[in-house]
Amino acid sequence: LDHKIYVRTRANTLHWIPASKVTPTQCVCVPKMKNKRPKTRINLNKFNIFRMKFDEDWIYETRDRKIKRYLDLDYEFNHFLALLYSKGTIRPNSNTLEVILLKEAGQCEFVLDTYTRFMEKMNLKFKRDENAGFITLHVTSKILTEFIKKMLFEHRFDKNSIFNPFWFNQKEDSLKGF
Repeated sequence: LDHKIYVRTRANTLHWIPASKVTPTQCVCVPKMKNKRPKTRINLNKFNIFRMKFDEDWIYETRDRKIKRYLDLDYEFNHFLALLYSKGTIRPNSNTLEVILLKEAGQCEFVLDTYTRFMEKMNLKFKRDENAGFITLHVTSKILTEFIKKMLFEHRFDKNSIFNPFWFNQKEDSLKGF
């Protein structure tokens, strides 16, 4: 198909031209996303397909494990989100989220700090395993993995993760976490 594309030329003029006529010197104009009112939090109970008990502040996954009901969309969350897109996966047929790090990558402490802060904020405990040059961080949570599957991705190492544009509708200072 030779659909029309809106481009800006070097002379700073805007034109609709056929896609086949776009040259490397032209910039393709991307439509501005409508940002009505930025999201500031998400009610994780919307992902409670398991009918777990909940109250105003918590979702009770088990007798001894509860997760915060509301997820604040802030700078810290977006750091965690970027971490998941780059290094995260959900184990097949499980409720375990994993982040796998190379020990030699030089960013382990930063990633560990980001992961730890987010898990503490959500009231989740995680395990850390080290072997053969890798650090693997595991957390088990039905609610968190359901949220990730529905709103982020179901990442597999043999496929690319596709970014959900929903996450662009946030306050600007929160988005700096990416």
